[in-house]
Amino acid sequence: MRNDSTQPNVSIAELIKQYNSNLESSKFGGMKEYEYLRMIDYYDKTNNYESAYACNYDGLCEYPMSYVMHRRMINLQLDNFSFTFAEEALEEMTKLFPINDEISVLLLKLNIGLKRFDVALEIIANLQQVENLKDELLSEVYWAKGQVHESKTQYEQKYFCLKEALLLNPDNARALEEIQAAAELSNNNKNASKLYHRLLVKDAYKYRLWYNLGNAYLRENQVELALEAFEFAFELNERFELAYLEYVELSIALKRYDLAFHTLKKMKGLFTLSNDSLFQLGKCHFYRKEYDKAKVIFYALIKAERGMDEAYFMLGKCYQLEPDYTSAAYLYNKAISLNTMREDYYAALGDVNVEEYKFNKANYNYGKAAATAPENSFYWAKHARFLMKIGNLDRAFEVLTLAENTCSGGDILYCKAVCLFTMGKRKKALKTLENALIDYYDEHKLFFKIAPEKFIDKQVADMITYYKLQE
Repeated sequence: MRNDSTQPNVSIAELIKQYNSNLESSKFGGMKEYEYLRMIDYYDKTNNYESAYACNYDGLCEYPMSYVMHRRMINLQLDNFSFTFAEEALEEMTKLFPINDEISVLLLKLNIGLKRFDVALEIIANLQQVENLKDELLSEVYWAKGQVHESKTQYEQKYFCLKEALLLNPDNARALEEIQAAAELSNNNKNASKLYHRLLVKDAYKYRLWYNLGNAYLRENQVELALEAFEFAFELNERFELAYLEYVELSIALKRYDLAFHTLKKMKGLFTLSNDSLFQLGKCHFYRKEYDKAKVIFYALIKAERGMDEAYFMLGKCYQLEPDYTSAAYLYNKAISLNTMREDYYAALGDVNVEEYKFNKANYNYGKAAATAPENSFYWAKHARFLMKIGNLDRAFEVLTLAENTCSGGDILYCKAVCLFTMGKRKKALKTLENALIDYYDEHKLFFKIAPEKFIDKQVADMITYYKLQE
């Protein structure tokens, strides 16, 4: 017999407790229809698919003629990509109930999931001809049209379909999840941010909209606004892990290590941290100068995931600071063996080679860093400065000339000017310095960083003062 004492205001925890208790004496749990639906929604929102499915199954056994239960089961399976089961469930539903707009939309979503796009297009055409189709259903139709466009790599069209879907129904979860990527792929980030603002004016408590807005800001290089938007997202939903991850990554990129650290500590209390999140925590410890704690995390990551080159690299940085150059060199070499395309790994190994007076190896590794990222002037200039430091001026000049053919940057020109001064080619050096000041005046302190003795050169000082006034 069903327990009819449960009232609508009973908490979800009490409801689930009652359900589990009933299962001991009742085959299917003996709950009311709306109680099953409450539990299904709760489990679905907390990503507990197995419990949601089990609850939905029991509810259908108790209420086999419940239209809502059948519809909920199909949506649950579609949302979790169980298309074969969804197809079977939809066949059962159509045996019990006449085809209506809602069932047609379920059939549309099923055909999209099974990639039957020709069939989906026919259903879309039919639904678009329905007069007074509910906004929620029309929103799903636009979402489905977006999927068809995606299958043809038509991301611009997909973005506008998802936009229409959200304007019709801001709660369309699929459209909310997918529009961010569609906006990026179609270069519509600015338009997307306007859309998110428009929707947030109506309801400022939609955490996914804040998350999407943060990503749009990030792509537009509005980092402070992005950080704020990600924070709003996880404040509105403390279980929304994606927002925490973006917030932490951006905080570290902005060198706000304390902010990232405290956010990760909060995450640790809510989730089991992934290896990527643990790595970020290790980086926070490193930049907070808590090297022993950082080493513990990096060693644990290496043990858990032997192919994690970044953990070897960061562990190498810890040892380099001790300084234990032998261990640092070994760890950098290990990182390089796992990932040969990271210029910063080669450069760090070059720095250790210099400390060990292994100049031939340093020359090789600085060269590898520049060759791995030829578009990045920093590594060319780093290689040239090393060569100048050990007195190999001709080779340094060759490296800087090669760099000019590959990339541009104030560091290359200022370094070249210093190299020419040191080689005694003053006229060419002054001309190179002048070119650097014209194009990269804001970076002129690089010149003195490379060659501080040039502070006493009156002609150099006068030239810098002249271009300062021109600014």
